[in-house]
Amino acid sequence: MHTNPIVDSTVSESPTNLVRRCGGCKEELQEGQALIALDKQWHIWCFKCVSCSAVLHGEYMGKEGNPYYCERDYQKLFGVKCAHCDRFIAGKVLQAGDNHHFHPTCARCSKCGDPFWRWRRNVFTRWSYLASTMRSSS
Repeated sequence: MHTNPIVDSTVSESPTNLVRRCGGCKEELQEGQALIALDKQWHIWCFKCVSCSAVLHGEYMGKEGNPYYCERDYQKLFGVKCAHCDRFIAGKVLQAGDNHHFHPTCARCSKCGDPFWRWRRNVFTRWSYLASTMRSSS
């Protein structure tokens, strides 16, 4: 998943005088009307989310060669929700079992509710960390 900004918001004069056409409506593009995305030029108003038809203004989510979506529809279709706060996760994901995903700040011990700590590639709650250090120092 990635977002792609507008690469170019103008259509330059072509030395071969070829007519440039919109990747959506196929109509001729005039100077100042276009943006470039997915290796095509588009009228600004023709580059839309394939799900809800919202104008994307040059920013879209998807993978090259696949349909493009606004962020909301992409998240609805492909996003991962945090099992604790029920919001979509962007960036680092902690996974517990097959179906439980968490923001790093939302992951908690199911017994005591304490947040997890990371130390040397291990994950602990405060109490389990303290217990393990006390055992190792004895």
